[in-house]
Amino acid sequence: MPAFYHVDAILAIADARLDASCRALIELLAIPSVSAQPGHKADCQRGAERVCATPNGPDFEAA
Repeated sequence: MPAFYHVDAILAIADARLDASCRALIELLAIPSVSAQPGHKADCQRGAERVCATPNGPDFEAA
């Protein structure tokens, strides 16, 4: 079945997770993870680990 048939389901999932997704984004953006300063090496590592640990979600498949 073409992907566009699933748009309503995808939008419903996105809407249901909107608050949690916004909180997660705000927490990620609070990490000073873009820096050329050696003092932020640990922050950059923490930001990278946070992104890698973020699941795609049980309702989505990575393509």
